[in-house]
Amino acid sequence: MASSVQTTANQAKAAVADIMEQMNLGSDEFDVALDHDRILLSLRANEFETLTKVARRLIERKPDFRPAWTNLNAAWVQWGRLHEALDTAQRTVEKCPESGYAVCNLARLLYISGDQRAAREIADRIPDTADPAGQDVVGKRAELYGLLGDFDAILALDKEVERVSLEPPNAVVLRHMVAVAHSRNGDIENA
Repeated sequence: MASSVQTTANQAKAAVADIMEQMNLGSDEFDVALDHDRILLSLRANEFETLTKVARRLIERKPDFRPAWTNLNAAWVQWGRLHEALDTAQRTVEKCPESGYAVCNLARLLYISGDQRAAREIADRIPDTADPAGQDVVGKRAELYGLLGDFDAILALDKEVERVSLEPPNAVVLRHMVAVAHSRNGDIENA
């Protein structure tokens, strides 16, 4: 019994260590990982006040921790606070310009706020399909190009993904947007 408990404890420690490594956290930053989990749980539970309080605390403690910024941004969007969402998205891109995920969020919010020109300019600067956090930038790019009505960009993105043999985590979004692009371009056979 004692050995199975120890085995389970060791497996849990290894899992926590893997998660912290994926989040680029040192072993002394367990509280950062814990707050990040609180943010995610608060987002899922629609607990806006808790989420914003914990996210702001985490951002104060670790200002370059992009997940806190992007989750705070998601909360602002979910609760209809477009001005705050746009401000947070801009600050996230300033801190992490290499993050295609953050750049897509900013471009989408610019589009929603009515600034299609700025959204297009930002969309043209989206980093490659790879994101430092391993998030599905491909799906976000495809959705953004759909918003912008740039169906040829969706098809080009699909070709790029095929060329580099990438299987995006959310491939269904890309497949759907490719079908929409073919349909909008009048290619019903490939839609």
